[in-house]
Order: sequence, then C-alpha cells, then structure tokens
Amino acid sequence: MKSYIIIENMRFDNRIETEFQIGDEVDVYHSKIPTMLLQPFVENVFVHAFNAAHSSPKLTISFEMLSKNILECKIIDNGMSLNAAKKTKFHQSKGIKLTKERLSLLQNSNVNPIDIQLTENNGTTVTIRLTV
Repeated sequence: MKSYIIIENMRFDNRIETEFQIGDEVDVYHSKIPTMLLQPFVENVFVHAFNAAHSSPKLTISFEMLSKNILECKIIDNGMSLNAAKKTKFHQSKGIKLTKERLSLLQNSNVNPIDIQLTENNGTTVTIRLTV
C-alpha cells in the first residue's frame, strides 16, 4: 500500500501528506487483510478528493482493534466537500461494489463491513471492519 501511495503521490508532486496510524493492539505480523482490499478506496482519494487548488491535501490510513477479533481500518482524506463532489461527475465505483461483494463472500457473518461518510466540508472517511 505504501508503494502504491508513493507512486500515486508523484502525480501530485508529492503534495499529499500521508500518515499511517497503527494502534498498539494491532498485531502487524499476524493480522491479515485480503489482497487489494484497501486499494480501490485509496485510489478514489487520488482520483476524486483533491484538485490543484487544494492547499494542504492529507490522507490518513489507520488500523485499530475494536475487539479481540475485529480490525477497523479507516481511510480519511480532507479533500473535496460533499457539495463539490455532487457538482462533478460522481459515480458508484466498481471497485467499491466489488470489494463489498468480496467481503460478503470472505466474511459472511460480517454485516455491513464498509461505511462511507462524505462530510460537508472535511472530505471523506471510509471505515472497513474486518474479522481477523
């Protein structure tokens, strides 16, 4: 994921500040996230959230254990507001739809594992809860 972000950020002259936050309780050596699960959401940040006029673009990706077996990942940007997003050609991402379908197959007991919050003026937060 870090390599992907570095490559995408090159298109923005490395202007997008990126931060990874990993909770102390997350076992980074044994917690497994399905391959390419987070990529469509991070890609949407680089494609839709920021334009050249944005003064201080930021992407934060955090991992936190909610309980012994629930890992929560948040992808947070401070990009385009909800009103601005509505004015552009806004579409339902195929990557998001496919990721939801994939999670339902991999973790059928995990009800509503993806939540997307578009704020009025403070970007987007994607929350993904995984059973580990």
